[in-house]
Amino acid sequence: MTSLRFRNNLIQIAFLSLLVLLAASFVVIAGRNMAAQGITSGFGFLERATGWDVGFSLLPFSIRDPYWWTLLIGFLNTLFVGYFSIIFATLVGLVVAMMRISGNPVLNLVSLGYVELIRNIPPILQVLAWYGVFSALPAPKQAIQLGDSIFLSARGLFVPVLNVHPWALLAISLVVLVMVGLLCWVAFGRRFLFRPRSARLKMQGATVIGAMLVVAAIILVSRIPDMPLLSVPELKGFNFRGGISVSPELATILVATTIYGSAYVAEIVRGGFLSVPQGQIEAGRALGMPPWKIFACIQLPITIRNVIPMMTNFYVWLIKATTLGIAIGFSDLFMVVASAINQSGQTIELIIILAASFWLLNGVIVAGMNRIDARLRVKR
Repeated sequence: MTSLRFRNNLIQIAFLSLLVLLAASFVVIAGRNMAAQGITSGFGFLERATGWDVGFSLLPFSIRDPYWWTLLIGFLNTLFVGYFSIIFATLVGLVVAMMRISGNPVLNLVSLGYVELIRNIPPILQVLAWYGVFSALPAPKQAIQLGDSIFLSARGLFVPVLNVHPWALLAISLVVLVMVGLLCWVAFGRRFLFRPRSARLKMQGATVIGAMLVVAAIILVSRIPDMPLLSVPELKGFNFRGGISVSPELATILVATTIYGSAYVAEIVRGGFLSVPQGQIEAGRALGMPPWKIFACIQLPITIRNVIPMMTNFYVWLIKATTLGIAIGFSDLFMVVASAINQSGQTIELIIILAASFWLLNGVIVAGMNRIDARLRVKR
C-alpha cells in the first residue's frame, strides 16, 4: 500500500512538473518571438493615453485617459450589462415558468411557444435582429413621445434624470434594490409568514418610508448647485439634450440577453417546481393553507434549493454572453480589449487581463451561489 501511494504521488509530481515546464517554455518562446518583432512586454502600456473613444461609459471618459482607465470602463460596462441581464432574465423566466405550470391551456401554449422559439434561435442572430429593430426607429424629430419628457428614437431612449453626481445615482439604485429585497423578505420570508397581516404591512411601510428618507438625504447632499433638480431631455438640433439616454447598443444587448436567457431560466425553474413532492402540497392544502402560502412556504423554498446549481451555470454563461455586444459596437470589456490590442499590440498582456476579469466575475457568482446553496441545505 505504501509503495502504491508513493508511486501515485510520484506520477502526480511528474505530471505537475511537465505542466510547469510547458508553461515556462511557452513564456520563453513568446518572449523571444516578441523581442524578434520589436514588441515590448509588460504592463507599462497601461499608463499611456489611449487616443480613442468608447461609445458607452458609466464614468467620465476622454481620449486622453490611460489604458487602465479604459479597461476599467469596459469592465464596469460588462458588469452593468451582466448584472441587469441576470435580474431581468430571472424575473421574465420566472413569469414564463409559472405560465407553463399554471394549468391554463392558453398560457401553457404561449409560454411553450416562447421558450421553443427563443431557445432555438442563435443568440448572435437575436442580437443583430434587435439591433435592426432599434436602429429602424424614427429620427429624433419624429421620435415616439410619451408625455413631454420621454422620447424613443433611433438615437436611443431619453428619459429625465436627477441633477446629482453620478455616485448618487448608483447609491440610490442600491437603496431601491435593498428596499425591494426587504419587501420581498417580509412578504415571503418564513419568519414573517405567520405574523398578522397588519404587522407585515407596518414593516413594509416602515421599509418604504426609510428608503425614501435615505434617497432624499442622498439627493440633498449630492445635488448639483445652480441647476434644476430634474434634467428633462429636449430636442435641440438633430438630437436630444439633457436627461439620460439609453443607447441602441445598450438596449440591444440588454433586451437580447434578457429574452434569450429567460427561455432557459423558464425551463430551469419549471423543472424545479415539478420536482416538489406532490404530497407536501397536498399536506399544505389539508392544513387549510391558502395557495399563496403553499407557494411561499412549500413550493418556492424547495424549488430554489433544487435549481441553484443549474442557475449558477446559467449565470456564468450569461456573463460570458455579454461579449456578443461586440457585434453591434457595444463597449464592453471584450470590445475594449480588442481595440486596445489593435492600438497597443500588447496581445498577451491584454488577453491575460480579459481572462482574469471574467474569471473574477464568474468566480464571485459561483462563490455567492455556492454559499447560498450551502446555507439552504443546512436549513433543510
